[in-house]
Amino acid sequence: MIQEEPYDEIVPAKQDDGSPKTTYKRLEGIILRVAAIGFFSITQILTKNLYIHSPISPLELIYFRGITMLICNFIYSKWISLDLLDVPKEQMKPMFYRSMAGTVGNMLFFTSTKLFPLSLVSAMSYLSPMMTAGLSFLVLHESLTRYDVASMLSAFGGVILIIFNPYKSSDISKVYDIKWWYYLCPIFNPIFAAIGTLLMRYMGKSIHCVVAPTFLAVFIGTFTPVLTLGFLSVKDMATRYDATVVIHILFIGMMGTLGQVLTSRALQIEKAGRVQAFNYLMVVFMLAADMFIFGIPIHWLDLVGIAIILGANVAVALLKAFGIIGN
Repeated sequence: MIQEEPYDEIVPAKQDDGSPKTTYKRLEGIILRVAAIGFFSITQILTKNLYIHSPISPLELIYFRGITMLICNFIYSKWISLDLLDVPKEQMKPMFYRSMAGTVGNMLFFTSTKLFPLSLVSAMSYLSPMMTAGLSFLVLHESLTRYDVASMLSAFGGVILIIFNPYKSSDISKVYDIKWWYYLCPIFNPIFAAIGTLLMRYMGKSIHCVVAPTFLAVFIGTFTPVLTLGFLSVKDMATRYDATVVIHILFIGMMGTLGQVLTSRALQIEKAGRVQAFNYLMVVFMLAADMFIFGIPIHWLDLVGIAIILGANVAVALLKAFGIIGN
């Protein structure tokens, strides 16, 4: 639903005290989400690099990421004297569904990262912000302003330009030996991402922002060993856990933990559709990683797509900073 902002919510610049604290308060949700995207991008780059240099399977990597996340959150909870089991009774079902959606989403995402170029994995998640906005309207009755819709559609256009760039080959099957059913991983990943985001927004501030990622870590640590034993052969599990692999796993877990906690906090402050729209920034970061780290060339049209995505996200941040759009 496109909603015009009421005039009484518009705060002219001359009425604003202009203090950094006021500006930060308006942008807090967006700043936290952008920081989370940065940590998730580092996680994805490290994951791709580990896949290149190690035969580790996605299920193994997800398991160790979940365990690392659980340890980090446990240490932090002790530091701030937080009870990680402090979940209101009415929020237990949403927490269960969110943890399940997050576990499946992580499996799909890490499998996609192993098989496809980073930029394509990120770009194929372009449906997630749209689905989140739609579900937020239908379930949580959260509306979007015309500025949010314009920004989301513009960023969507930038992603489409990158995916369907007519001047470069997109037939990655010539480079990667990929069965047709693996293409379902990046297709279904945004569905579970949208469901997980919606449920986190639904739970809101009734739980601490560290609690939801902790429950997710417990579910990942519980279900991935079962799937590993059920679906992987001995050959698939022949990973040598040398120093390089262990360091990668630790940093992937820590960066992923920071990303999850910051996203959880951002969804307590900002609308789900607006938070998820900044997911498009991942495409920009991954294109840069493909080019400068993994040596995959990009076309000038990709740069145009990057400019559109960045411009759309910066526009929303500026409109929030000047009080033209509210929460």
